[in-house]
Amino acid sequence: MTAPTARQPLLDVTGLRVTYGGVVAVSDVDLQLAEGTIYGLIGPNGAGKTSMVDALTGYIPQISPVFKAAGVTTIKYIPLSPTSPDPSPQAALVESSGAQLAYVDVPNGCGNMLKSLRTVGYNAHLMGIDPCGAPPVIEASAGGANGMYIASPFLLQSGSSQQAQLFQAAMKKWAAPGTLIDSISTAGFATVMNVQQVLSTISGTPTTQTILAAFKSGTHQNFMSHPYTCNGQAMKGAPAICNDYYLMNQIQNGVVTQPNPSDWVTSKGYFPGING
Repeated sequence: MTAPTARQPLLDVTGLRVTYGGVVAVSDVDLQLAEGTIYGLIGPNGAGKTSMVDALTGYIPQISPVFKAAGVTTIKYIPLSPTSPDPSPQAALVESSGAQLAYVDVPNGCGNMLKSLRTVGYNAHLMGIDPCGAPPVIEASAGGANGMYIASPFLLQSGSSQQAQLFQAAMKKWAAPGTLIDSISTAGFATVMNVQQVLSTISGTPTTQTILAAFKSGTHQNFMSHPYTCNGQAMKGAPAICNDYYLMNQIQNGVVTQPNPSDWVTSKGYFPGING
């Protein structure tokens, strides 16, 4: 490979085309990008902007290598705009592919996607991300969310454990009406509890040095979650991650359940790392 010159564009693409089954996402794009210039890519939702950038960069979602390391042999990535009003074509592709598992990673359109999967007759396994378990999303799915698994770093927030009861009482008293009980709100509350616990172990006036040392030494109890150790080894390539343990939630009869609240799992050994 030679260094770019004034006569040689940094990127030169001819006839770029991306298809997903019978859906053409990008059709015959010719593109040249010169050194030292900035370009914008605009278009309506579903026009193929993300598909085009993914094709140009060779991007593979981080979840793909994790699934492959866990033994999944074939992975098909079907992009969907988060604001797409009708994900039926993508749902039909999932159904026609014969997939044994559909992983729904659409934060803002999960309900519509699950509803569409149910409509086209998909009845294999489902996994989703945390927003897919929100009550409004479950209701919008019209039964499509039933059976779906969602990995959660926390004990079930609506459960009967002592810490869950404390969390529920705090949210009832202090949270704004309509606040969703999800991983984000739980993480905020748990962070406060965890910081207070660690600070209580420091003698004298805390300093930056003593606070960091307290977090990095030993294993700490983790509010509504698995004990953690901030030694930079919890997840390969991500030293800022202190805890990589999850429980599996499942949507049953329109309600989030946690079948086994003691069966913690980790991606350690599967996740290839952010830097390699």
